[in-house]
Amino acid sequence: MSNTFWIGSDIAKKTFWIALAKVGEADTDWTKLRHHEFEHTAQGVTAFLEWLEGLGIGKQEVAGICLESTGRLSYQWAMLLDERLGAVSIVNPAAPKAFGTSLGIRDKSDRVDACVCALFGRMKSPAPTIFRSPKSQELCEQFRCYLALDTQRTANEQRLNDGPSSQSVRNILRKVIN
Repeated sequence: MSNTFWIGSDIAKKTFWIALAKVGEADTDWTKLRHHEFEHTAQGVTAFLEWLEGLGIGKQEVAGICLESTGRLSYQWAMLLDERLGAVSIVNPAAPKAFGTSLGIRDKSDRVDACVCALFGRMKSPAPTIFRSPKSQELCEQFRCYLALDTQRTANEQRLNDGPSSQSVRNILRKVIN
C-alpha cells in the first residue's frame, strides 16, 4: 500500500483545516481521516508543517494538496505554503461539493470540507494550479479594483439621476462620482 497522501484543506479567514487521505485506500468515510485545525497565519502554516513532520509526512509523501477556491484566501494560503509540500490544486468549489454529495456526505463544516477535498484529491488528482507572475497578479487586482469602482460610480450616477430630495445627499453623490 502507498505511503503517500492527498492533503485536503478548507481555508477560512482566521483558520484552516487540514485532512489527510492515504493514496491507494478505497475508503470514503470522511470521519476516519486524520485532520487538524490551524491558524491562518505564517505561524499556523509552520505549525501545520511541523504536525505533518511529526506524522512522518514530508514533501515526498505528498501526492498533492487540494483546496476550494476562496479567492484571495486560498491564494494567500498557497503563497504562505510556498510550495514546501509541492504543487497546490485550487479547484472550483462546485466539484468537491458534488463529489461529497455523490458520497452521501450531508454534513457541512470546515472540517468536513477539508476531508471532502482530501478525498476528492485522492480520487480525481486535480491538476496543479499555475499561479500568475507577481506583475500579472498585480494587474489583475488593479483591474478588479477598477471594475468595482466603475460599478460604484454607475450606481451613484443612477442614484443622482433618481433625484434625491436632500441637497447634501446630491452633493455627496457628486463628490463621490468625481
